[in-house]
Amino acid sequence: MKANKTLSAIAIILLLAVSCKKSDSTPAPPQKTILSTVNYSAVGVYTYTYDNSNMMQTEVYAGNASNPAYTATITNYDTKGRVVEVKVEYPSFLGSNYKMVVSYNDDGKIERKQRYDYTGGNAGFTQFFYSPGKVSTKLYSSASGTLVSSDESTFSADGSNVVTYKTFNASGTLISTTDYSNFDTKKSTDGLLPYGYYDYPANKNNWQALSRKNNTTGAVTSYTVTYDYNEDGYPLKRTASTGADIVYAYLKK
Repeated sequence: MKANKTLSAIAIILLLAVSCKKSDSTPAPPQKTILSTVNYSAVGVYTYTYDNSNMMQTEVYAGNASNPAYTATITNYDTKGRVVEVKVEYPSFLGSNYKMVVSYNDDGKIERKQRYDYTGGNAGFTQFFYSPGKVSTKLYSSASGTLVSSDESTFSADGSNVVTYKTFNASGTLISTTDYSNFDTKKSTDGLLPYGYYDYPANKNNWQALSRKNNTTGAVTSYTVTYDYNEDGYPLKRTASTGADIVYAYLKK
């Protein structure tokens, strides 16, 4: 009887040891890829910061000879992780500071982006419109609601990427048409940024050929790009035939 109890105790100890080993060997959850910096050879460097939950906090643009530096801070997210409010500050042009408030429709898509200037006054807004395979925006100035311009993005048949982008003036005259083609099967960095931060629709993949027509003059500009990718399928570098390259850096947290 005593021997049986001893054997039982040993069995329990061994079982607990095996259980502990299994628990200790449980793999850690996969880390999340986040965008760290984007360096445009023609424009400059954008740096991104995040909180402890990997939610984007700021986009800091270093500026260049033609464009002032700024810091955009996301001051509010909703419970679905969508951007609700962004504050943009220009260190050298304080009068250009503004706040953007984003609202969403019943389908969860961006409906309106209301802009307020540094004094809190209405500085205009962008309204979003949706139809099958397309999304368009209209930009209005200040409280008067005067239409300034509009645009229209057309998606691929599977809805993954924007294949045509058109811009119009206040009168509705077509100004430019940009066609994107030859998409890769890799990941676009668009999906790494929180929904509601940028106006443009997010692409799933990366285009490799572009053709832009000035509909006023008829002039057409075309170029191609190639990519180097990291092991996760995100671009590390975009090399353009025009010489305007982009270098991307990421973090895993």
